[in-house]
Amino acid sequence: MTAPPPSAVRPARPLLFLCYSTSDKPTATRLAHDLVANGVEVFWDEWEIRTGDSIRQKIDLGLGGCTHFAVLLTPDSISRPWVNAEIDAGLIRKLDKECAFLPLRLGLDVRQLPPFLRGLRSVALDEYDTGLRTLLNDIHGISNKPPHGPPFVPHTDVDAATSLGLSIAAYRIVRMFCLLSEDGTYRDPLLGNDEMMSEAKLTVDELEETVDELESLGLVKPMREAFGHPLGYRAVGALTKLFAFADGEFMPWDPKSDARILASMMLDHKNGFLDVEAAAKELEWTPRRINPACEFLVQAGAAEHSNALTHPIHYSWLQKTPRTRRFLA
Repeated sequence: MTAPPPSAVRPARPLLFLCYSTSDKPTATRLAHDLVANGVEVFWDEWEIRTGDSIRQKIDLGLGGCTHFAVLLTPDSISRPWVNAEIDAGLIRKLDKECAFLPLRLGLDVRQLPPFLRGLRSVALDEYDTGLRTLLNDIHGISNKPPHGPPFVPHTDVDAATSLGLSIAAYRIVRMFCLLSEDGTYRDPLLGNDEMMSEAKLTVDELEETVDELESLGLVKPMREAFGHPLGYRAVGALTKLFAFADGEFMPWDPKSDARILASMMLDHKNGFLDVEAAAKELEWTPRRINPACEFLVQAGAAEHSNALTHPIHYSWLQKTPRTRRFLA
């Protein structure tokens, strides 16, 4: 098999030709050593050109084999004929797609660069460590873009309604109740027919069917005082069960998980008793959060209860039942 020509053989690691002015040698020296320490082969005159070597031939060799051409642009170097001659050679290789061209700025604003270099993205080395990291990422092809998260799956009303076992219209009305409630108790809030029809985009007949669906589940209670009204009511109130049922979908807490905490507190008490208001203070829960948790326990038969005499706490106390321990199992 015929060996490929030398120009077709790519080095195992990036090979960078560093162009600089003698007056900028301290920075160039530091940069060359840091690049080598980070996996970049560097054509550096002090390493590559020995006594008696032809400087021009060695530079031609370095330019001809580099994968990256970097030029250190400073207020001094941009006016140096030798630097500009090497820039010309680097740009020709870039145009021929034989190497990447990497302008490095030190003490120069982009607007101070020659016109043909302003259109190229340049790395500033004034904050050396930041500039070096950017340069290394570019040479090694490392992107600053953060890693992708999991594929986005739209959470639609249809999906969520199905998970709760509700129609889409019922789901949207339940969402209204949860988001508007201040304490998670009976008739908090009370929603008018027009509000619900607007939110769920329902006709009067469809609203009647949806309210019937929610009433059959024990989640709402229509206020049936509107004699002569086609539906027999002008507003619908939430029942406490609604929040125990749906808060986990719309609020930052989950009544079922919260109920397990309250059940544990009951069982820890020697008499299986829980003062709800005291528990709310201990847990730093608002009435809006603790009321659905208590209701979840009551609905599960895992707690006896006494209704509170004052608002906004719904239950005054809870007492364990034979089901409480099984509720935690």
